[in-house]
Amino acid sequence: MVQQLVLKNFVNQLVKKIKSCEELPVAPFSSISVENMADNTDRMVLSNDQQYLYDICLEISHGECYSDLALRKPDPVAHSRWLTTAGRILRLYVVTEKPSGNLIILAAYIMKVYSTCVVPCQDKALLNRRSAAYFKTYLIF
Repeated sequence: MVQQLVLKNFVNQLVKKIKSCEELPVAPFSSISVENMADNTDRMVLSNDQQYLYDICLEISHGECYSDLALRKPDPVAHSRWLTTAGRILRLYVVTEKPSGNLIILAAYIMKVYSTCVVPCQDKALLNRRSAAYFKTYLIF
């Protein structure tokens, strides 16, 4: 019961914060390594939301958020578009000075699992590694 209240409180705060996260300055943050993200994705085949998610994932994985991405505004929250919500959660991660454990877990999941699902990949070897990673995730849950 207590755990449900804590989770509900976290979700309510998260929903409020992601609506205005682009107005906050970037804070120092810990990098999150991503093994299955292609460094050479053709950006011309990506939608705006995919490009934003791809760019912020690469920058978080390198441990730096450069000024051009810090100045970019993610699209507004649309609950029917998980892509915008995921991008905004990662943006919230890079602007939060001391992220909670729940925010770190959520950001890591988006980086390591979700983003690799929604950003297309042309590299066959990387595609095979992604498939193996998805299967491992499936076995965990």
